[in-house]
Amino acid sequence: MFMLNTTPLATHLTFAEYAVFLLHRWVTHWYRRGIQSLHMVFDHQNINGASPKDLLREVRDTSADPAGQCSTELCTAGQRISSTTLLPRGWRKFLACRSCKRLLIAFLSTFSLAVAPQFLVSEHQSFIASGRFDGHHTGQAYGMVYGASAVTHMSRYDSNAEEADSRIWRHAAHHNPVVVYSPDTDTYHVGLTLTTGRQVLVQLDMPASTTQRYLNLSKLARSITNDPDLAKITVDQRAPVIQALFVCTGCDYTSFFAGVGKATFYRVFYQHSAFITSGIDIPGQLTVSDSGFLAFLRLVGTAYYSRHSAAFDANGPLSLFKQQPGSKALHQHENWMDAIRRAVWQRTFVEDDCVPSLSALRLHWKRVCWVLSMWRQAPNSSIVYLPLDGNGWVTTDSKLQIVWDTEEHTQDVRQRVIALTRGCACKKSKCATQQCKCRKAGKVCGPGCRCLHCSNAKSIPTQPSQSAAPVIAVDSDSEQDSESGSDTDEESGITRTPTDNAAVETGHIFLVPPIVKQNILHSAATARSQTHKSSSQAGYGCLK
Repeated sequence: MFMLNTTPLATHLTFAEYAVFLLHRWVTHWYRRGIQSLHMVFDHQNINGASPKDLLREVRDTSADPAGQCSTELCTAGQRISSTTLLPRGWRKFLACRSCKRLLIAFLSTFSLAVAPQFLVSEHQSFIASGRFDGHHTGQAYGMVYGASAVTHMSRYDSNAEEADSRIWRHAAHHNPVVVYSPDTDTYHVGLTLTTGRQVLVQLDMPASTTQRYLNLSKLARSITNDPDLAKITVDQRAPVIQALFVCTGCDYTSFFAGVGKATFYRVFYQHSAFITSGIDIPGQLTVSDSGFLAFLRLVGTAYYSRHSAAFDANGPLSLFKQQPGSKALHQHENWMDAIRRAVWQRTFVEDDCVPSLSALRLHWKRVCWVLSMWRQAPNSSIVYLPLDGNGWVTTDSKLQIVWDTEEHTQDVRQRVIALTRGCACKKSKCATQQCKCRKAGKVCGPGCRCLHCSNAKSIPTQPSQSAAPVIAVDSDSEQDSESGSDTDEESGITRTPTDNAAVETGHIFLVPPIVKQNILHSAATARSQTHKSSSQAGYGCLK
């Protein structure tokens, strides 16, 4: 796919002239160097129905063309590209249109096979094209062999993989050694577990570049296998664990963690690999399994602990983990994540920097398992795709969407956002009559209310527990009741009201760090204006 980014020269008038130029630039030099077989592999989108990659494509298409319309004659007329079709003006805009790009790939797949004989210079050389044949040819690969007079169906390369970064490993499984051109990191992470017994190089630079860089994927896999830092992981699981680490922290199918980059995740993984990968008799390893979720929680918690290490009194994430109660492994992990979440909340001012909720992380792990299941079948001719619904996505009105968090947790957070931003404003009735909208709705008054001398509020203990976290309420128009049991900061005018741990555990976006009054008022105003946005992504704002 990356070869399509080559812009036509000013002298090129038709697609045939451009295609010949493209093949000369990307293909012929390999045959002159004596390679036996060259494979040109393209994506074939949606041959298995809706795909999570569609969500990424929508973002790319919107950023490339916010209007979502293509004025190219090829697209509007719905015609196919032929050798005599004139090139459009504005190549980048042409490629930005998904339909136009599909037409171009279909043309290149057939045209390249037609002109391939002129590139083959010796016996045993062949040219294979795969990925963009429609109709009953979908998923099939076709090739031209030196000296042959007709195109041949190469059934051993057939695959129902939609993405070229997976399909290419179906081709590579039949050759040794192999050179793959792809600057896409997803491509060589798919192949990380598929190099056994073969020499695989990944070319990172374009063929026309003055310098050529190669990643020796086979050597990388061997280095991972022999890495002493991974000694607690069984040898056959080391490469799969690194592959899972890559997918967990963001790829074409899964979200990234805002504010916590891959470098941080990889660093803490190698520093605490024994803890994360159950090398100290803690259940769960970073593999596709239910217990793998526990290892994933340790990975995420350790990354946030490392980023905010000054907020903890413990001597490390393992020390903090051992301090947590829990009769079962999952309960201990939940308590550990809650402890990290509370500490991080005290130091952050933006929702994106908070630790995701446990339910949001479980949905993320389901998406990770879906991707890993697909990637590890890449050499197969028929990949069995797990259902998308129930694995972190949902189909609504024939459109695939990401499930960021459970409906129960989202509703809980939404109600707490409303409690912080909306409420009554009773001044004289003390909220004792049905004129108080909180009492009328059968609810107690909360931080979002502006009432005075309220008799409908929760009873507040005289001394908050040591583990309680503050919820901040601001009332700039009223006097403070000295008998309310609250602690008032005379300089800032902020009322800090104690609450219980349940407030912290059920969600994080309704918690506002104790900062100055100006920032608190700004946060409250922002929450009021963006209630819908906050509630729709509640508890999962730190995954993008």
